Amino acid sequence: MLLVGKLLAEQTEEWQVIRRHMNQECLVQVVGSDILTAQVLINDPQTA
Repeated sequence: MLLVGKLLAEQTEEWQVIRRHMNQECLVQVVGSDILTAQVLINDPQTA
C-alpha cells in the first residue's frame, strides 16, 4: 500500500486539474478502477 500511496501523492496535482473537468460520478468510477487495478497488481505482480 505504500507504493500506491506514493503514486497517489505524485498524482495529486494532476488530479486537482482533472477533477475540474470531470463530474463527480465519472471521477469516482476512474478512481475506483485505478484502485482495483492497483490491488490486482499488489496481489499478483506477475500479471503486470
